[in-house]
Formats: sequence, C-alpha cells, structure tokens
Amino acid sequence: MVKATVGAVWVLAGLCFTACGDGGPGPSPPPPQPPPPQPVVVRTVTVGGVPANLIPPGTAQLTATATLSDNSTQNVTTTATWESSNTVVASVNAGLVTARAPGVADISATFQGVRGTAPVSVGAASVRANPGGPYTAEHDENVTFSGLGSTSSPFNIVTFSWNCGQSVASNCDQQGPTPTFRYRKCGVNNRPSCRTGSSNLADYAVRLTVTDSQGNSNTATTTVTVQNSY
Repeated sequence: MVKATVGAVWVLAGLCFTACGDGGPGPSPPPPQPPPPQPVVVRTVTVGGVPANLIPPGTAQLTATATLSDNSTQNVTTTATWESSNTVVASVNAGLVTARAPGVADISATFQGVRGTAPVSVGAASVRANPGGPYTAEHDENVTFSGLGSTSSPFNIVTFSWNCGQSVASNCDQQGPTPTFRYRKCGVNNRPSCRTGSSNLADYAVRLTVTDSQGNSNTATTTVTVQNSY
C-alpha cells in the first residue's frame, strides 16, 4: 500500500514538471506596432504658365500645382479657386487669364487652404501710322502715297484709311496701303490751301489712320505740294 502511494506521487510530480515547465521566463511580449500613417496634406501651391507679356484682349492658360507632404505633386488647376488682385488689368476663370488693360495683376490659386500667387504683366499694343512723304504732285495728275512704313505689334494692321486733304479731289477718302489721288486746281473752294503770294503751288495735309486686328489705331499726317495749282 505504501509503495503504491509513493509511485503515484512520483507520477504526479512528473506530470507537473512536464506541464508546469522548468520554472524559466514566460512567453515573449508581442513586437511594438508602427505608428499609424500621417495624413497627406498640401504644403505649397505653385502657379505656372505665366506669359512674359500679355496684350489686351489676349488670354493665357495658367496652371496650379500642389506639392504634398509626401513630396508628391498634383495638378489642381481645375479644382483650385482662382482670383485676380486687379480685375481691371486682368480677370481669371479656372486659370484662364484675360488681359483687360495695361498694368500688373497678381493671379492666385487656392487649394485646401493653401494659396500660390504669380504676377501677370499686361502691356499695350503698339500701332504707328507712317504716311511717308512729304510728296509733290502736278494738278490733275495721279500721285501715289505709301503707308507701308506703318508698324503694329503684336497684332497685324488690317485697315489703312486715308484723307488727301482736298475736299474736291478725286476719291479723297481711300483705303489701302498705297492709294492714288488726283488733285484739282486751287479754285475758290480750295483757296485757303494755296500758298500766300504763290500763283502755282498749294499745300495739303494728308492724313493716314491705321487700325490693327484688335481695334487699336493711330493717326499721322504728312504734306503734299501740288504744283501748277491755278
């Protein structure tokens, strides 16, 4: 009876040793978890595509690019809010700038509370009429004037409007860069144009107005001396 009891004790001890371990440290703790990812936010907005010089009523399409906190970029031209600091000089809609008058306007694009700005310069069209001359002519003979020295930038000249200065001349008002006129003798109606003390010379002011494709114009005058006017 004693032997059986002792054997049972040893069996129980062996089971406890197997189940309970050898008394060493417990299981290792789980590894630390990485922090949750930070939200990507907009750092800067850059306005691009600004022309060197814009002439009314010209247009230019600007762009807006957002740089994010993860160093990536995003085109936000169509989603940004656009504004002009001076709508008299230039207006903007979805990045499309329209020149209105000479000057400078700051064009800004705002995306998710971040704003980018760029200045836009608006210049003036340059149109200069040059009627040539001075000219000389014989009365009742054709004389051809030339406005080919006229200049325009950046738009092309589309009309040349002339007035020969003598109300009774043949076709005194003409169009084109090189019109031809014929002056009449200096009679009663034109005597104010005749030179004082001269029996055969008359001076007339020839006027040329040039207009470009955008409606900008300039006027200049020259003179023609008509001989044998009486």
